Amino acid sequence: MKIVHPALIRKVAHKHCDGSAGGSDNSGFSLREMFFYRLWPARTRRLFWLNIGFGFLLLIILELLPLSKFGQNLINDNHDFLIAESFKENALKGRAAHDDIELLLLDRTFYETSSGMGYWTPKVRLAETIDFALSSGAKVVLIDCRMDRPVPVDAENTAFLKSFRHSLELARTKAAVIIIPKLAGQAVHSETGFSKEFWKLAGEFTDVLKVGDAGIIRNPDDKRIRHLRYYRVDDDGGRKNILLSVALLAGIYADGEEEGATRRQRIVQAIREIESGRVEKARVEISDGAHITLFRQDKGSDNIKARLKFSLAPKEIYIRKAGTVSAELLRHTRSATGIKFADPASLSGKVVIIGSDYEEIGDMHLTPVGRMPGVYIIANAVNMFLNGDQVHADAAISYVIKIMTVIIVSFGVAHLPAIFDLLLLVIAFFAFQPLSVFLFMKYGLFFNFLLLLAGISFFDYFNNVSEYLIERFSTKEDSCSNI
Repeated sequence: MKIVHPALIRKVAHKHCDGSAGGSDNSGFSLREMFFYRLWPARTRRLFWLNIGFGFLLLIILELLPLSKFGQNLINDNHDFLIAESFKENALKGRAAHDDIELLLLDRTFYETSSGMGYWTPKVRLAETIDFALSSGAKVVLIDCRMDRPVPVDAENTAFLKSFRHSLELARTKAAVIIIPKLAGQAVHSETGFSKEFWKLAGEFTDVLKVGDAGIIRNPDDKRIRHLRYYRVDDDGGRKNILLSVALLAGIYADGEEEGATRRQRIVQAIREIESGRVEKARVEISDGAHITLFRQDKGSDNIKARLKFSLAPKEIYIRKAGTVSAELLRHTRSATGIKFADPASLSGKVVIIGSDYEEIGDMHLTPVGRMPGVYIIANAVNMFLNGDQVHADAAISYVIKIMTVIIVSFGVAHLPAIFDLLLLVIAFFAFQPLSVFLFMKYGLFFNFLLLLAGISFFDYFNNVSEYLIERFSTKEDSCSNI
């Protein structure tokens, strides 16, 4: 069977025009000739191998492209697309966060019915919320608030220190832990007044009060939060102090204080080995059955494994992204207002995360799925650690896909008319997009299909260069003279 191209396409293509190889003629080519290399015309062979060479050169360039700002923007766009698609898919299927996570939200009512009337976080009421979570049997209480910052009323500050001491004693009795953030560059020894008293109190309960880094990184260009910081290293008078992120600490202590202390020691030791350069990375256990890979936290670097995945969000984001919201998706969140009337069993054995969703406080951040309070971002980070659900990039399947793409596209542009080069790009787009979503959701694989599509779009230019080289350096016998 012969497939004969219309004259116009043959004039555009300049592909199978070598009458000396494989018995082909100038009127067309057969399917048999396309799929048997030894039957290819000499000119087609040269075009194929030139494109293979250009393709692998392009792969090297694409591997280096993320070092540029353009490459980083493509990675961010790709990441945002995959995050939004996986978030939408999980929402439609009712897949919520880890069962051990509970959010207690300091909402508008919590703030505006307090003595501060919404101008500051009501600390005594916050301490009562912490007490209820601990009395209900929570293993971890993570507080996304500046606990060491005083309010304008001295009596409330004094009452809070007394209430918080009670919370710490209760945590010690219950073998639970309380986790709070500490800002970078915050020197505890230089604090005065209320802050000094707070950190003095904290120093008495280091067995149950764990201090961590906020662990959130905002992109300086578009201000979106896509990354986590697993730990930071503080210089404490010449001694390197490793401060784990609050989300990582919550994952570590989710199985109890005793087990958490052992895991924390192992993780800190692994980080010291990474920081010293003895190892590049280390795989560590976070909670029962959940593992993650630790790596050096270099400032300004983009490590795919440090990228966030989102499962929890405010109700309005579920509706905007998925068009619906189920009770299953919202069962992890509740208001801290009137929490004393809640069922204590619902918090037993849980990681309870307390934070504000009161927009006027200003703790709102842009993310790939929408604008949300910081407490949700921390909750998503905890969810990642409890599930051992890191994003991966260096999987062999990613390189297999890239190499196969180079071979297939090189084959296509060597045989098909030039007018079909654009069709290859369209097909690749509709093939890679669902494939990348599947790999991301099923295996956590970050397959950068946008960079690969950008590479394929350059293939036509490379093909034109190949055509020129063949026309320029081929012999008269290999020339295309009768189209």
